[in-house]
Amino acid sequence: MRKLFSEKNIIIVLFVSVLISFSLAQEDSRKILDNPANQSTKSAEATFQNSKATLQDSIFRK
Repeated sequence: MRKLFSEKNIIIVLFVSVLISFSLAQEDSRKILDNPANQSTKSAEATFQNSKATLQDSIFRK
Protein backbone atom coordinates (compact mmCIF):
# COMPACT_ATOMS: atom_id res chain seq x y z
CA MET A 1 0.00 0.00 0.00
CA ARG A 2 1.29 3.41 -0.98
CA LYS A 3 1.87 6.19 1.51
CA LEU A 4 -0.43 9.15 1.02
CA PHE A 5 2.06 11.76 2.25
CA SER A 6 5.33 10.82 0.68
CA GLU A 7 8.12 13.36 0.40
CA LYS A 8 7.45 13.85 -3.30
CA ASN A 9 3.78 14.64 -2.70
CA ILE A 10 4.60 17.08 0.09
CA ILE A 11 7.11 18.90 -2.12
CA ILE A 12 4.58 19.16 -4.93
CA VAL A 13 1.94 20.56 -2.58
CA LEU A 14 4.40 23.10 -1.15
CA PHE A 15 5.53 24.18 -4.62
CA VAL A 16 1.96 24.71 -5.79
CA SER A 17 1.09 26.66 -2.64
CA VAL A 18 4.11 28.94 -3.13
CA LEU A 19 3.14 29.58 -6.75
CA ILE A 20 -0.41 30.43 -5.73
CA SER A 21 0.70 32.77 -2.95
CA PHE A 22 3.14 34.61 -5.23
CA SER A 23 0.53 35.07 -7.94
CA LEU A 24 -1.96 36.42 -5.39
CA ALA A 25 0.66 38.80 -4.01
CA GLN A 26 1.45 40.03 -7.51
CA GLU A 27 -2.23 40.73 -8.18
CA ASP A 28 -2.54 42.64 -4.90
CA SER A 29 0.53 44.75 -5.60
CA ARG A 30 -0.79 45.53 -9.09
CA LYS A 31 -4.10 46.64 -7.57
CA ILE A 32 -2.24 48.88 -5.11
CA LEU A 33 -0.18 50.51 -7.85
CA ASP A 34 -3.22 51.03 -10.10
CA ASN A 35 -5.19 52.69 -7.31
CA PRO A 36 -5.39 56.47 -7.99
CA ALA A 37 -5.59 57.18 -4.25
CA ASN A 38 -2.03 55.89 -3.87
CA GLN A 39 -0.23 58.94 -5.25
CA SER A 40 2.78 58.68 -2.95
CA THR A 41 3.88 55.40 -4.50
CA LYS A 42 3.44 56.73 -8.02
CA SER A 43 5.35 59.91 -7.22
CA ALA A 44 8.13 57.85 -5.68
CA GLU A 45 8.29 55.74 -8.85
CA ALA A 46 8.40 58.87 -11.00
CA THR A 47 11.18 60.34 -8.86
CA PHE A 48 13.16 57.12 -9.15
CA GLN A 49 12.75 57.06 -12.94
CA ASN A 50 13.80 60.73 -13.22
CA SER A 51 16.90 60.21 -11.09
CA LYS A 52 17.78 57.10 -13.08
CA ALA A 53 17.48 59.03 -16.37
CA THR A 54 19.58 61.88 -14.96
CA LEU A 55 22.27 59.47 -13.83
CA GLN A 56 22.36 57.80 -17.24
CA ASP A 57 22.62 61.17 -18.97
CA SER A 58 25.54 62.20 -16.76
CA ILE A 59 27.34 58.91 -17.42
CA PHE A 60 26.95 59.09 -21.20
CA ARG A 61 28.02 62.76 -21.44
CA LYS A 62 31.50 61.98 -20.12
